[in-house]
Amino acid sequence: MKGLLSIQLLWLLLSFHSTLGADTLRLVDGGSPCAGRVEVKHQDQWGTVCDDDETERRYHSVICQQLGCGSAVATSEALIFGEDSGMTWLREVMCHGNESALWDCKHGGWELKSCPYAAGVLCSDHIKSRLIGGKSICSGRVEIEHGESWVTVCDADFDLKAASVICSELNCGAVVSILGGAHFKEGDGPIWNETLQCAGNEPQLFYCPRVSHWNETCSHANDVSIVCSGAADELRLVDGGSPCAGKVEVKHQDRWGMVCDGVWEMEDAEVVCRQLGCGSAVSIHDQAHFGSSSGPIWLDEVACDGTESSLLECKHRGWGVHSCDHHKAAGVTCSGHITPRLAGGDSVCSGRVEVRHGEEAWSTVCDSHFSLNTAKVICNELNCGTAISILGGAQFGEGNGIVWNETFQCVGNESHLVYCPRTSHANQTCGPANVVSIICSRHTGFRLVNGSTQCSGRVEVQVPGAWGALCDSHWDLSIANVLCNQLDCGFAILAPGEGYLGGGNGSEWTDSLHDKSSEPHLHHGPVTRLEASPCPRDNDAGVVCSGNRQIRLVNGSDHCAGRVEIYYNGTWGTVCDDSWDTSDSDVICKELGCGRAISATISAHYGEGSGQIWLDDVNCSGNESSLWECPSGGWGLHNCRHNEDAGVICSENKQIRLVNGTDHCSGRVEIYYNGTWGTVCDNSWDLSDANVACKQLRCGHAISAPVSARYGSGSGKIWMDDVNCSGNESNLWVCPFRGWGQHNCGDHEDAGVICSGSKPVRLVNGGDHCAGRVEIYYQDTWGTVCDDSWDLSDASVVCKELGCGHAINAPGSAHYGQGSGQIWLADVNCSGTETNLWACPSRGWGQQNCGHGEDAGVLCSAHKQIRLVNGADHCSGRVEIYYNGIWGTVCDDSWDLLDSNVVCKQLECGHAINATVSAHYGEGAGQIWLDNVNCSGAESSLWACPSRGWGQHKCGHTSDAGVICSGSKQVRLINGADHCEGRVEVHYRGTWGTICDDSWDLSDANVVCQHLGCGRSVNVTTANYGEGSGQIWLDELNCSGNESYLWACPSKGWGQHNCGHKEDAGVVCSGSKKLRLVNGADRCSGRVEIYNDGMWGTVCDDFWDLLDSNVVCKQLGCGHTLLSNLSGHYGEGSGKIWLDDLNCSGNESKLWECPSRGWDQHNCHHYEDVGILCSGSQQVRLVNGADHCAGRVEISYNGTWGTVCDDSWDLSDASIVCKQLRCGRAISASVSARYGQGSGQIWLDELKCSGTESTLSECPSQGWGQHNCGHHEDAGVLCSGSKQIRLVNGVDRCAGRVEIHYNGTWGTVCDDSWDTSDANVVCQELGCGRALNAPGSAHYGEGSGQIWLDDVSCSGNESYLRDCSSRGWGQHNCGHGEDAGVLCSGSKQVRLVNGADRCAGRVEIYYNSTWGTVCDDSWDTSDANVVCQELGCGRAINAPGSAHYGQGSGQIWLDDVSCSGSESYLRDCSSRGWGQQNCGHGEDAGVLCSGSKQIRLMNGADRCSGRVEIHYNGTWGTVCDDSWDTSDANVVCKELGCGHAIDAPASAYYGQGSGQIWLDDVSCSGSESYLRDCSSRGWGQHNCGHSEDAGVICSGSKQIRLVNGVDRCAGRVEIHYNGTWGTVCDDSWDTSDANVVCQELGCGRALNAPGSAHYGEGSGQIWLDDVSCSGSESYLRDCSSRGWGQHNCGHGEDAGVLCSGSKQVRLVNGADRCAGRVEIYYNSTWGTVCDDSWDTSDANVVCQELGCGRAINAPGSAHYGQGSGQIWLDDVSCSGSESYLRDCSSRGWGQQNCGHGEDAGVLCSGSKQVRLVNGGDPCSGRVEIHYNGTWGTVCDDSWDMSDANVVCQELGCGRALNAPGSAHYGEGSGQIWLDDVSCSGSESHLRDCSSRGWGQQNCGHGEDAGVLCSG
Repeated sequence: MKGLLSIQLLWLLLSFHSTLGADTLRLVDGGSPCAGRVEVKHQDQWGTVCDDDETERRYHSVICQQLGCGSAVATSEALIFGEDSGMTWLREVMCHGNESALWDCKHGGWELKSCPYAAGVLCSDHIKSRLIGGKSICSGRVEIEHGESWVTVCDADFDLKAASVICSELNCGAVVSILGGAHFKEGDGPIWNETLQCAGNEPQLFYCPRVSHWNETCSHANDVSIVCSGAADELRLVDGGSPCAGKVEVKHQDRWGMVCDGVWEMEDAEVVCRQLGCGSAVSIHDQAHFGSSSGPIWLDEVACDGTESSLLECKHRGWGVHSCDHHKAAGVTCSGHITPRLAGGDSVCSGRVEVRHGEEAWSTVCDSHFSLNTAKVICNELNCGTAISILGGAQFGEGNGIVWNETFQCVGNESHLVYCPRTSHANQTCGPANVVSIICSRHTGFRLVNGSTQCSGRVEVQVPGAWGALCDSHWDLSIANVLCNQLDCGFAILAPGEGYLGGGNGSEWTDSLHDKSSEPHLHHGPVTRLEASPCPRDNDAGVVCSGNRQIRLVNGSDHCAGRVEIYYNGTWGTVCDDSWDTSDSDVICKELGCGRAISATISAHYGEGSGQIWLDDVNCSGNESSLWECPSGGWGLHNCRHNEDAGVICSENKQIRLVNGTDHCSGRVEIYYNGTWGTVCDNSWDLSDANVACKQLRCGHAISAPVSARYGSGSGKIWMDDVNCSGNESNLWVCPFRGWGQHNCGDHEDAGVICSGSKPVRLVNGGDHCAGRVEIYYQDTWGTVCDDSWDLSDASVVCKELGCGHAINAPGSAHYGQGSGQIWLADVNCSGTETNLWACPSRGWGQQNCGHGEDAGVLCSAHKQIRLVNGADHCSGRVEIYYNGIWGTVCDDSWDLLDSNVVCKQLECGHAINATVSAHYGEGAGQIWLDNVNCSGAESSLWACPSRGWGQHKCGHTSDAGVICSGSKQVRLINGADHCEGRVEVHYRGTWGTICDDSWDLSDANVVCQHLGCGRSVNVTTANYGEGSGQIWLDELNCSGNESYLWACPSKGWGQHNCGHKEDAGVVCSGSKKLRLVNGADRCSGRVEIYNDGMWGTVCDDFWDLLDSNVVCKQLGCGHTLLSNLSGHYGEGSGKIWLDDLNCSGNESKLWECPSRGWDQHNCHHYEDVGILCSGSQQVRLVNGADHCAGRVEISYNGTWGTVCDDSWDLSDASIVCKQLRCGRAISASVSARYGQGSGQIWLDELKCSGTESTLSECPSQGWGQHNCGHHEDAGVLCSGSKQIRLVNGVDRCAGRVEIHYNGTWGTVCDDSWDTSDANVVCQELGCGRALNAPGSAHYGEGSGQIWLDDVSCSGNESYLRDCSSRGWGQHNCGHGEDAGVLCSGSKQVRLVNGADRCAGRVEIYYNSTWGTVCDDSWDTSDANVVCQELGCGRAINAPGSAHYGQGSGQIWLDDVSCSGSESYLRDCSSRGWGQQNCGHGEDAGVLCSGSKQIRLMNGADRCSGRVEIHYNGTWGTVCDDSWDTSDANVVCKELGCGHAIDAPASAYYGQGSGQIWLDDVSCSGSESYLRDCSSRGWGQHNCGHSEDAGVICSGSKQIRLVNGVDRCAGRVEIHYNGTWGTVCDDSWDTSDANVVCQELGCGRALNAPGSAHYGEGSGQIWLDDVSCSGSESYLRDCSSRGWGQHNCGHGEDAGVLCSGSKQVRLVNGADRCAGRVEIYYNSTWGTVCDDSWDTSDANVVCQELGCGRAINAPGSAHYGQGSGQIWLDDVSCSGSESYLRDCSSRGWGQQNCGHGEDAGVLCSGSKQVRLVNGGDPCSGRVEIHYNGTWGTVCDDSWDMSDANVVCQELGCGRALNAPGSAHYGEGSGQIWLDDVSCSGSESHLRDCSSRGWGQQNCGHGEDAGVLCSG
C-alpha cells in the first residue's frame, strides 16, 4: 500500500480555495451571460464600469470578445439593465478594440467610486426565450431573442429537451406538451435558422449547443409552441398512480376541489387528458373509482364537446353548484398513464425495473435500452432519492417474461416517468435474462477499508448483498466530501485513486461519479451505470477524511498563521488565550507541518471568531502530536469571550510587504519567512513577478519592476532569488525560485515594485491633502514641479488624481512655500483628460531651468478656506482664513456688515446680523492675515475684497473680527410645547445662559418672539419652564419692542445681574398654537377649539366642509372625518372665535395653514361653533349581547344614546356595525328587539347600507330621529367576533359544560349523539385547539334554564356550533343531567403549585371537577418531562418526591405513574387509575422544569444586573460573597439568558437583602447550567450577614442609556453605577468615546459627540469625567477615566451622542412611512426641507436612510402638504453615496429663501401606493391608488389580467387569479384616479402603466376595478 501523503500537502488541498482569484468579468440582469450591466471583480469585490464616455464605445467590443459572446450589438448608458447596488471599479475606459481583457485597456485606475450611469452591453451571441399568445407566461408560441431581434422557431427543428430548458428558464416547471402548426397563432418577423441541441439540463437556452441550418419548407404556419406545467396548475389528476390517471380536481379560489361524475363522458375526459399533455382518454371512471374526495366540490354536470383546450371552457352548473357528494368523484385514465415499480429487492427502493401502461400487466425493461437519467426519474418518482446503481443481467430476478417494447428518453429532471419521451424498438435479442435493475439512494451499504483510521480507506459498496470496490474514474474531492459527511467523519481532505489505499478482492463496481452537488449523503451523488467502460484493477477509489476533529489557522497571511480554530462535534470553534504560550503553539505548528512556533498571539490578534469556544486553559508540554491531547478545561468549558481568541505564527508563515515607497503599494519587496523579514534578489525580476506581488497586496497591477535596490538596500536575509512567475500565481512564493535563502546576491540587488494602486503625487503645506505645493515621487525621491506653463488644466489632473474635485486655483511662485531637493517636472502641458500627472507632456524627468521659488501649487474644490470659531454654531464666531498653509484671523479695522455679509454668504449662513469687533469671540493666535477689509458685499469670497494685502496689518489679536449670521440662532426657548414657548436662553461668548425676570415684560418678550419668527408675545413667565443652569447673561432688560435682537435692548450688561435661576424669564409667543375637540364622547369628537395668542377660541361653521374636518382629524391623529359641520352639536363655546370661512385643500398638516378670513376675523356667533366627529371616535355600541360584538344597536347623536329601528334592517346594515366595532363580519341581523327593548331616543329608521360605508351614520336613512317605530322593533347584530359559546365549570376557558347564547339567554346542549366531531367545532370556535374529550352526563355539573340544542351532528368543517345540524333551537328530549361537555387541547389540566413560578412546584391534576395531587411512587424525570412539556416549560430538571413543595390536600388522583416520555398529557401516561392509590400527601410528587427561573437579580438597572437571589424551599434568599467571582457570576448570567458576566460585585453592592442566606462559598467551574449545581457549603449553611450579599452584572444588562434625543439612539449619555443613573462629563469627550456607546447600545456608529448639555442638563450624579476610549472597548465602563464619581464638572457639561441608528429624518402625510413630506431633526426640532434643486438623487438618500428602497419620485411644491416651523435645509445636493441626508451639501442649517409652500417630498419604492379594499384580506378587493394625498379608485375600462398582475406583484400577493370589474367588491367613494389602464405586465408599479392620466376618466364608481391575487 502506498504511504500517505504528507500533512502539508493535505492542508494545501484544504486551503487552496482561500487564495485570491484573478480579476473577473461578467454581464448581469440581461437574461443571459452575453447581455447585461458590466461588472468586474477586483480584490474579491464586484463593481460596475462607469459609462462616462459619450463617444468612445470600443470597450464594449472587448467585453463581448473576452466573454466569448461575439461582437457588441448594442450598448447603453441609460441603466436598461437595472440600477447597480454597489460601487464602480473602473471609469474612463478607453480601448483600441484589440485588447484581450477589459483591464488591459487604458482606464482611470482601480478605485471604488460612485457613478451615475453603469455601462451595459448586448452581444451578438445573446439569446433568451419567451412564450407568446398563451394564457400565461408558461404557455404560447416559442420566440427567441437573438441579438436585438425576436425570432420564431420551426416545429420541425424542435425537441423535448429544448422545450424542457425553456420551461425551466421561465420558471414554468416541466413540459406538458409541444404543439406545432402555429397553435398559438403565427408570429411575424424572422424565423430561427439554427437547430438547438440541448441536453435538457441546461439552466438557460444560452448554454445549449446550436447548429446552423435553413429549412426552406418552414414558414410561420410551422411556428412551434409549448405548454409548461406552470400553465396548467388549475387542473390535476390525483390518487391514480401517475399524473395521467386519477380523480379529476380543479383549482378555484386558491383551493383544490372535486369534479362530480354526473353526466361525465369521454369527451370531458378527452379535454382533461389533452390539457395535461397525457395523450387521449382511455377510460372514464365514476363512483369514486380512485377513492372518495374531500374539500370543496367545485363542478358538476360538466359538458364538453371535446375540442376545448381547457376543462374550464366546458359548460357546467357553476362554481360550487352541485348535487353530489364526495363519493361521486369523476375519474380519468389517459393513454399517457405509465407507472413504474422496483421488484425483487430488499425494499421498494431497489430491485428489478417494471413498468405498467394503464391497467395492463407489469413489464420488465431491457438493460440495453436504459439510461442513468431514466433511473433518476424512477427513483425520484418512487420517493427513493436518486439512482446509485444500474445493474443488468436480471440481478433481482427475471420477472414474468413480458418485456417493455419502448425506450425511455428521459432528460433526468422529469417528476414522473410519464413525462419522459419514448421511442418504439424491437430488440429481438432482449429476453428475461437482460432485465435491468436499479438501486436508489435509500441504500446504506458503504464502508472504508485498509485505512489508518476508521475515517480513511478504500471505498467499498454493497450491491446487492456483496461488497465490492468503487472505481476511481470519476472520483473527486467533492464526492468524497459527501461520503465523509455521511460516515460522520468530518470532511474530505484527500480523494486518492489508482488503488492508493490498496486493491479490493471482490467485485469492481463501475462508477460515474460526476454529480458535484453538495448533498448531505453520498446517495445523492455516486451512480453506477451500465454504459461506463470496465474499471481496471488497482483503480479503486479511496478517501482520507478529516475525522470529527481537525485544526486550522484563520485570517493569517497563509495557513501557517492565524486564529486557532478546532473542528469538533461537527462545528468549528476557537481556543481561549488563557495560559496560551509557545508550547501550545508549537503543537499546532508541528501538527500542520508549519515548522515551529514563532509567536503565540492573544486577545483576538487575528480577529474575533464566532460560535463555539472549544478549549480553554490549554497547557501543552510541546511533545503532543495534536492539540486535543494537551491538558485543558474540557471541550466547550471556558470563561472567555471571542475577544480572547488565541492565535499562532509558525516559522513556515509567509507574508509580503513593500518598504520605503510612497505608500504600501510601492517600495522594496520584503518577504516574511521563518520569523524574519528578508528581501528578494532582482535576478530575472520583471513585470510578471511584480504583478503577482501587486495582486497579492490588492494594489492593482504592476506599473514598474525596479531593480538595483531602487528603494534602498535592505538588511538581514535575502530569501528569494531567480523568481520566475507567469503572472497568474496567487502569491509570490508559489512562483519558481532557487529555494528559501538560496541566492548569489547582495542587498544592492534588492527588487522593488510600483503598483497601479500607489499614489505618487501629493499636495503639501495646504492645510489638507486637497491644497498645497505639488510634489511627485520619482526614483525613490519626492520632488516639486516648476510653475512654467502651469495652469488650471494641469492642476485639474492633480485634483482628479487625488479625489479632490476640480481645481479652483493653480498658484505658482512657491505659493505654498518652497520645496527642497529635486525639481522633477517643468513645462507641464496637460489637456485635463489625463489620469496621472506624469502622463502629461513635459520637458522630461529632471529637465528644468527653475528654482524652488517657482514651485507649482494647487487649490482643489474640496478644500475649505474660511471658518467661524467659538460661536454658538458654524454661523457665528471669530473669522479665520486659511492661507499659505496657516490659519489666521482678520483685523476689525473698518470691519462692518458688508464685510460680514460676504463671510455669511460664503459659508451659506444667510446674511450678517452683527459684525463683532474687539475679539468678541476670544483672541486667536498666530497670523493676522487681513486688515482694512473693504467689501462691497457682492464678492464671492472674503479674499476677493480689497484689503492691505496678505499678512499686512497693524493689529493685535485683541482686534480680531467676528460675525453673527442670520443662520445662527443666538436665542432659544426651552421646555415649552413647541419652539415658540419656553424658558429664554441666549448665546454669548460661546455659552448658553438664561435671562433674569427683573423688569421682564411683554416688550422684552416681543423681541424674542419676533427674532424666532413666532409672532408677538402673549404671556411672560417666571421659571414656569424650569430653572436653567450655568450663566445668567442679562438682567433688567428694557426693550422698546422694536429691536431686532434681544442683545440690542438696554440692560445691566452681559453677565451683570443679582438673580438666581428661580427668576429665569420665559415667553409664550402668539406663534405657539394648539388644537383640541371639546365636549365629545372622547378626544376624537367635539367642538373645534384653537389655542392662539395665549387663549382658547372656537371656529365658525361658515363654508366648513369635509376637507376642513379632515385636516383637524389628521392633525389630532384621529383618522378621517365621519361627520362634518355639526354646528352647535357639542354646545356653544365662549371667548374668541378665532377663524371663519376656512377653505382647506385637505393636504394641510395644521388647521391654521388653511386659507381663512384671518385670525379673529369673523361674522359669527357661538351658536355657529363647528363640531366634528372623527373615525377615531367610537360612536356606536352593542348592548345586552354575550359581549361587545353582539347585542342591540345603539348610536350616539347629539350627546345621547338611542336605538335603531329594524325596518329594512339586513346583513348589509349589520356588516357596517361589525366593521365599525372591529368585530369581524355580520353573522346575523336580528329584529323585533331580539336583545331586549331599549329606551329613550330611536335615532335611525329605514337604513339602507350598501356595505361599503365606514360607519352606520353614512348609510341612507329617514334622518336623525325620524321613524315610525317603537322599541319592540329595536335592531340587533351578531358579529363573527362575538363568542356565542362558552365552557363552564372547567379548570379554564377551554374545558367545561357547553353553553350557547341564543335569544338573549345562555343555555346548555344535550349529550344525545354528542361526540368529538361536535366538540372539535366548539374548541376551534373558542380558539382552544382540538377536542381531547367530549364527556356527557353533566360531567362538568348540571346547568340550569334553557337546553338550546339536541342531537347535534357536526361534520367538523363548521366554523360555529350553531351551523351544525340539530333538532332546532329549544327542541330536545333531555334534562340537565345530560348536559354535554368538552375538554380541548388548549386547556391546562395540570399545574405546579408552591414553586418559584408556574414551571416548578407540587404536581396537581384536574379530574372530575376537582384538583388533586399525584403520588411519588415510581415518579421520575420521564414522568416530570411530560408535565413540563404539557405546561410549555421546557424539560424536567428534577422530579422531587416526599412533598418537596409542601403537602397538598383533598384528592390524590394518580399513583404509580409511568410515562414513556412521548405522551402529550400526563393523563395519557399509564397509572393505577383515577383515585386508585396507597399514598398520603406526604408523598406528593413535584417537578422542577428548565423553564423555571429559580434565580433572579434585584435592585439593578434591569433584570440582568443586581443582587443575586435564589429560590429554595418555597422562599427567596441571597448568596454570600465569600469566594464569589466571575465564574460563579457567569453561571447566573447564562441561567438567566443574560449573556456572560462582566462583573461579580460583593459587599451588598446592590443593597442588602433580607430573610434567608441560602448559599455560601459558592464555587462554579463555569460549565454548570444552574447556580444550584455549583459546589457550596449547602443550603442555608453560611457564616455571613446580608452586608456580604453577592451581585452580578451580565453583558445583557444595559448599563448605559441615551436620554432626551429623538429616539433611543441619540441623547444625553447616562450610565448606571452603584444603583443610580448618572451623567458623563464632556471633558475630552469625542467620537471614539461616543462610538463605544453606540456599539454598546446596538445603535451603529457615532455620527456626533456633542457636549455642553446639548441634549439638556441631567441631574444627580456625574459618574465619569475625562473619558478616553480607544474604540475597541465593548462597554463605556471599560474606557479609561478619572474614576467613578471623580470629576470637576457641572451638568452644563453633560456629554451626548448621536448614533447612526437614530432616525433623524422622517416622511409625513404620505400613504405610509415610506412616502411624504421630508422632515429632518436638528437642534431638538423637526423641520422641513426646501424643494430648490431637490431631485431623485437627494430623495434616494432619504429612502436609503429610512430603509425604504430607492426613490421613485421627488415631488416639490408641498405635494404632501405644508409643514410648519423651521425650514432646516435648502439647495440640497446629494451625490447619492451619502448615508444620511445631513451629509449632503446645502446652504447650511436654517439657511433658506423658501416658504412652506416649497416643502420637498419623497416617494420611495418601499411605499405601498396601492391597496385592495373590501376583499376580506390584503390580497383581494377593490383597487385603490394613492395620489395627491388621497386614495381613489380605478375604472374598469380595459381592465384585464395584465393590469391586475402588476397590482398583485406590487403588493407581494403572487399572481392575479381574476380581474373583476363593475364594482365587484363594492363601490368606492371620492376620486376615480385612473381609467383605460393598460399594463404590459413588466411594470413594477401600477402608476407606471399607461392610462388617460391622473383624474382623467368617464366612469362612475359602479365601474370600480377589482383584483383577486393568488397570495
